[in-house]
Amino acid sequence: MQKRILVFSIAANFLFIILFVLLIRHEHGFSFITYTLGFHSTFGVPTINPVNRDSHAKQRESMFEILPKDSSEIIFIGNSIARGCEWNELFKNLKIKNRGIGGNKTYDVLMRISNTLESKPKKIFILIGINDLSEDLPIDSIFKNYNQIMEKIKNESPTTEVYIQSILPINDKYYGGFATNEKIKLLNLRLQSLADDKNLKYINLYSHFLDSEGNLSEMYSNDGIHLLGRGYQLWKSIIEKDVNDNIDHL
Repeated sequence: MQKRILVFSIAANFLFIILFVLLIRHEHGFSFITYTLGFHSTFGVPTINPVNRDSHAKQRESMFEILPKDSSEIIFIGNSIARGCEWNELFKNLKIKNRGIGGNKTYDVLMRISNTLESKPKKIFILIGINDLSEDLPIDSIFKNYNQIMEKIKNESPTTEVYIQSILPINDKYYGGFATNEKIKLLNLRLQSLADDKNLKYINLYSHFLDSEGNLSEMYSNDGIHLLGRGYQLWKSIIEKDVNDNIDHL
């Protein structure tokens, strides 16, 4: 009798583990477990997730809460790549607000987009997803988060003009791991289809930043993922008409 109970217990635990692994893989990828437990991947090697990542996010979000808001705002939202530019100075327009947070993934933006929409901003330029790919999260999960972000914007601020910007390429010479340009291109195709389905503007940044080998050009980045000043100058030239169309400068 005890032997039967033991065999049943082992079989039940084994089945539970299989179901759990399949669920995690389907929803987020195996790296979701390590990220939740405080780990992340850099250059494909698991390392401890820095404590200051969450601290930085909370600091930025608390600042966003107290800053003045109005419906003429033009919002740039995303991760450290969006965060790295002084957009209002670059465009000489104080109505442009930077709502980028280093380390953010699509789920993070989904969780904080409602606060961004409180002002019913005139325009939102979104670029997010490279951190998801770096954590080996499935493209289907990333796309699902993107779709939910777009639905929230539509429901909570229907007059806001939305611009989905393609994810930038990376340079494998400096930045490797789970994120690859092949995955980036696949995700960008999904984002373009999302923009088409929802009648939103899709902006192709990706092709403008490539070198002759199909990587992020060293002209625009010194670490293979983040941009130098001249990279933001190029970015500005690509989106300048969309940013300045039908707005008043301050």
